[in-house]
Amino acid sequence: SILGFSDEADKLAVEVMMHQYYRYSLALNELNDLLMLLFNEIIIDSQQPQQISSINQHFQRCNDYLEIKQPDLFEHTPSAMLEVFYTLACDDSLKGVRANTIRALRDNRHAIDDNFRSDPDNIRSFMAIIRNPQHLVRELGRMLRYGILGQYIPEFGGIIGHMQHDLFHSYTIDQHSLRAIKFMRKLRFDEHKETFPQASKLIDRISKKDILYLAALLHDVGKALPGEHEITGSEIAHNFCIHHGLGQIDADLVVWLVRNHLLFSQASQRIDIADPDAMHHFATQIGDRRHLEYLYVFSVADIYSTNKKLWTSWRAEQMRTLYKATRNILRRGLDNPVNKEQWVEEIQQSVIERLKAHGYQEQEVFNLWANPGDEYFLRESVDTLVWHALALFDHGSSDKPLVLISDTSDVTFEGATQVFIYMKNQPHLFAAMTAALDQLHLNIQDARIITSQNNNALDTYIVLDENGEPISEPARLKKIKITLEKTLANPAEYSELIQRRTSRQLKQFEFKPIVNLSNDPFNKRSCLEVIAPDRPGLLARMGKLFMEYELSLDTAKILTEGEKVDDIFYLKDKNGQPISDPDFCRELQDAVIETLTEQVELQATL
Repeated sequence: SILGFSDEADKLAVEVMMHQYYRYSLALNELNDLLMLLFNEIIIDSQQPQQISSINQHFQRCNDYLEIKQPDLFEHTPSAMLEVFYTLACDDSLKGVRANTIRALRDNRHAIDDNFRSDPDNIRSFMAIIRNPQHLVRELGRMLRYGILGQYIPEFGGIIGHMQHDLFHSYTIDQHSLRAIKFMRKLRFDEHKETFPQASKLIDRISKKDILYLAALLHDVGKALPGEHEITGSEIAHNFCIHHGLGQIDADLVVWLVRNHLLFSQASQRIDIADPDAMHHFATQIGDRRHLEYLYVFSVADIYSTNKKLWTSWRAEQMRTLYKATRNILRRGLDNPVNKEQWVEEIQQSVIERLKAHGYQEQEVFNLWANPGDEYFLRESVDTLVWHALALFDHGSSDKPLVLISDTSDVTFEGATQVFIYMKNQPHLFAAMTAALDQLHLNIQDARIITSQNNNALDTYIVLDENGEPISEPARLKKIKITLEKTLANPAEYSELIQRRTSRQLKQFEFKPIVNLSNDPFNKRSCLEVIAPDRPGLLARMGKLFMEYELSLDTAKILTEGEKVDDIFYLKDKNGQPISDPDFCRELQDAVIETLTEQVELQATL
């Protein structure tokens, strides 16, 4: 027990404490609103004559504040409580609510029960607020502060003040939900159109924005209940939509968004976008362009309103790329998948045509590539392949490692910095590269490991700096290049490079690593997923482990979420096949857990 709080079945003691803290904070905000309005009315406005005019049968305007005409209005007409917020949403000239009206709301909000929620007039009033074109977010926030929103949607009331003790979620769940709606509304403004061009373009095309707002309001209500919150939340959303008279098509879309609100963001970090089979499977999950557009906008809003730091330039690029690739598949039709071999051939011919302008012939180009496999051409763009080829022709037969750092990354285009290395493949290569990049304070977002038929490594690492941005300073780019060339000259000595300390903040979060091993049916390889505390040197330790177990790495998807990493490694055994021996699988999983635990313990001593 800490400060009188203890761990519960689904909450840490600190989460219980902070839940209570935020609840009290909300109550104090309500009291503060009431007192400040009261002081204003008694002290400041008392010096001036009251200007009162009727708004409707229930409300009047008093010095530009909404006021109930009768003190007992909500007692005999409870439905007028929702009318307060609808009236405010529709009238720009009203500054807020009079103190006596707030007191009346506080005293009568207990009357919002099942009978109240089933009243057609109240249902119409709530949906009118949701569909208000001007002040939806402001009035939802006011409803939250005055205890009306949580009373009207009890499941939402359960998440008010609910927080998660991690570095991933910056806000309580209720505030996150309202911020997501606010973000969607702001996509219309020029500032957001520049930062979120694709989402801003789509929001103008979406006619029924209330579907997005309802999904945002309800998408996390399941977090206060047992079970997977997406499934629980979708069941709540289904009942809510039917109860509130949404048509079947619109209700189905709200439910689908709530159930799948993590699908797009997770796929953008995990799926191999260059893999036609994996992309076709994802497009099948989406179904059609309408669902794609709604889910893309929702996913951007969900990520940004969870934690602004999560919206890195690389994540933005991945999200947009996945959206466009999925849109193209849906345009072509799910019954007309891409022919992988034809796609590779078209890419190769496009590169060869570009290289002919530099004086290189087709056979020279194929000799240079030395059959790196289809994955190389599927994962890289034509521009990148041309860039690689020109550098490799210049490099010639030199035995020195070639290190290229892309200078095309630009914050304006929300990209990342691309590091390409070419040299004879060696067992320590991945471990040495990840250790060196870690020591340079670079965060790896993606690793594409390619080995040609003549045992040359053509590896690409996508990196961001410690602030989640591409590297643009010439001096730093030069330092990175020199450091990597020195490291790759003798990769077996990589272990000496792991010296960076764990921040004091990250040291507060420790948990046992989680390791899952499965087989990828599309590409005949094994998929190793690792969830562990974020610590410097983890990737280097993983690289060493792969070397010890004679595993070859195809691709790595690196994802850091707050205090933890959720990395995926696509592996093959020494025979180029998926890992199939059950005993070997268990041994590998145990070794990964032991290795990562040792790294966490080592960092704790630094």
